[in-house]
Formats: sequence, C-alpha cells, structure tokens
Amino acid sequence: GNEPLIITNVKPSCGCTLPKNWPKDPIMPGDSGELIIAFDSSGKPLGKLERSTAIISNAANISANQIKFSAFIIEKKVAN
Repeated sequence: GNEPLIITNVKPSCGCTLPKNWPKDPIMPGDSGELIIAFDSSGKPLGKLERSTAIISNAANISANQIKFSAFIIEKKVAN
C-alpha cells in the first residue's frame, strides 16, 4: 500500500493458537514486519488440523486478513 500499515489486533480461531508478537508500530510502505504465532498440540487428536488467525488492521477495504495453517500430529507424548 501507500500508507503505513497498522495491525491493531490478532485473533486466533481457538485457544491452542497464541499470537506471541506482532508489530505494534506502523509498518511503512515497502517495509515488512514479523508476526509470531505459537500452536499448542496438547490434547489434540492425531492427524491433520487446520487453524486460522485473523489479522485486524487499517488495510483499505479489508477489515481482517487471515493466516491459515495446518499441522499434522503424528505422535502423542505421555507424561511420566
């Protein structure tokens, strides 16, 4: 875009997905920022899971963008 991008909120689709960090300062045109999202697979079933996180910003004509990801859980760890 031609204006600074301001991310005002990051909303995960479930409690197993946690936004750890996102740019709090405006991201200037031509620059980039990093958004870190952690996923906790504890208690999740084996197999493929799909999750998403909404990115709320001042982007023109867009109230929220979504980051979508999938994970494939192949093993469960048993506590000793």
